[in-house]
Amino acid sequence: YPNGRHSAHSVTSRRLALTQAISPQTMIARVVAYQNTIANIAGIVAPIATGRLLGEEKNFDRAIACAGIALLAAAGAYRFLIRPEDVGRFRADCGDA
Repeated sequence: YPNGRHSAHSVTSRRLALTQAISPQTMIARVVAYQNTIANIAGIVAPIATGRLLGEEKNFDRAIACAGIALLAAAGAYRFLIRPEDVGRFRADCGDA
């Protein structure tokens, strides 16, 4: 697809498939709803934050640096806060071991 729709759809389907793979069966809908809520909030806040970071100079350097820092923070949170044994324990606690 030359307009890029294919890549957006495949990313969304992979994200939802991963959610279903790691979530307990009884909580999949709730976890997907949380993901969508957070994504929508980010979609609202991102343009506002970018506009404020641009400032009077209309320079994207601060906005790009902020996006990079957010990416590194998210990767660090994923790496250090989500452990396989915690996922297993969470699923067992929810009765889906």
